[in-house]
Amino acid sequence: MEIVRNPESTTVGRDDSSRAAPDHLAVAASKLVVQGVSKTFRGEGQSVSAIGDASLHVKAGEFVSLIGPSGCGKSTLLYMIAGFVKPDAGSITFDGKAVQGPGVERGIVFQEYALFPWRTVLGNILYGLQLRPEMSATTRTETARKAIDAVGLAGFEQHYPRQLSGGMKQRVAIARTLACRPDLLLLDEPYGALDALTREDMQDQLLEIWRATGQTIIMVTHDVTEAVYLSRRVVVMSARPSRTKHDVLIDIPREGTRDEIMSTRRFIELQTQVRQLVHEEARMAKPGGVR
Repeated sequence: MEIVRNPESTTVGRDDSSRAAPDHLAVAASKLVVQGVSKTFRGEGQSVSAIGDASLHVKAGEFVSLIGPSGCGKSTLLYMIAGFVKPDAGSITFDGKAVQGPGVERGIVFQEYALFPWRTVLGNILYGLQLRPEMSATTRTETARKAIDAVGLAGFEQHYPRQLSGGMKQRVAIARTLACRPDLLLLDEPYGALDALTREDMQDQLLEIWRATGQTIIMVTHDVTEAVYLSRRVVVMSARPSRTKHDVLIDIPREGTRDEIMSTRRFIELQTQVRQLVHEEARMAKPGGVR
């Protein structure tokens, strides 16, 4: 896995609550374009409208977090981008091509590690690469080992999942996706099951990987602090049936330690702003709430 240094991108924050017409220049410059998608799940005698009208434009190299009230459809939107779920209406394009299903250019990491217990760390990471016949066995192994180094697991190649901590298992899951070199990395609450200290360590490691590779990343999270610390934009989704309602530019200073960054006035302001937006949407989701 080649590591290429890439400068951080800048974006313009916006509030989508007014449903203004899309900026066509911004859409044209976007790597991912989600336009007016909706999704309703239908079961036995009942239906659940998960996504009402969601739009999202993401440029190459951006780190964007999706956040919103519990059950608002954040993961559903991510799965539609990944190609696992088809929208009922609207469109999703990646690099100008319609998303019709899963693709190697869009890699996803789930909250559950989904590792093969009978495979070692190296074996788990090699699994996806073995589905690429154009790669030689030597190239696959070299690529897998570089991914292992990138997530700080050198020396654990022959360990099995049962021998790893929760944080180490998640690193394997991330390395398995990174090894396939996706253009877009999708993260579905990847640190939700980890303890606080391990979570912070994994957040910092993800930032290092993003800064080194310049990958485009979209992460679903329910943690406001995590979203503001990691992202360059935070998109707040409304209550179900959800839409992408607020788009907040995270223009915090990036120099210094985690504690120094989080103690800056701007970080605290943005953290408060995003939290208030999420709480507002959560209140609207309750009986009697007004949209």
